[in-house]
Amino acid sequence: MNEDAAAEISGVSMYGSIEAVYRDFREEFIQWMYKTYSCPKEEAVEIYQVAIVIVYENLISGKIRELKSSIKTYLFGVGKNKYMERRRESQRFIHEWDFNLEEDEYERKELSEEREQEVNKVMSCLGELGEKCKEILQMYYYQNLSMEEIAVALDYKNADTVKNLKYKCMNRLRSMFKAKYGGR
Repeated sequence: MNEDAAAEISGVSMYGSIEAVYRDFREEFIQWMYKTYSCPKEEAVEIYQVAIVIVYENLISGKIRELKSSIKTYLFGVGKNKYMERRRESQRFIHEWDFNLEEDEYERKELSEEREQEVNKVMSCLGELGEKCKEILQMYYYQNLSMEEIAVALDYKNADTVKNLKYKCMNRLRSMFKAKYGGR
């Protein structure tokens, strides 16, 4: 797969080839992310899926005409960049939301005023998301359901579909938060 990977992937059977790339490097990528960055498996799977989509889109759009490295090296590089981007984002964005609307009054008072304002901003943005996004995020973060459980509950094809939707919903929520409240 190393020789002329772009031609191999963008050949007649594009779909079959990208599937082969996905299968060939998936487990190795997940292990690499865990060993190198202590990245949890579920997050590594999400990052891998995003990286595969980016590689595929770059090939389709003609952004990549010729690879100077193997497809594996390129794919892992894209994945690493996505992981680093996520780490930077998580440092700037509240990722431990308090979705518990029936929170104990004592705990609510314990929250600092600033944190409570930030949580309220996030909740405001969450309220503006579509129902499907809101439901997925609440099930994942508030109810602590697994991707498989959410897929079954919401009648999605599989856990990977839910992971992709969750990723897109989080990006939409982040964008909405930034647009509404600025840089953070």
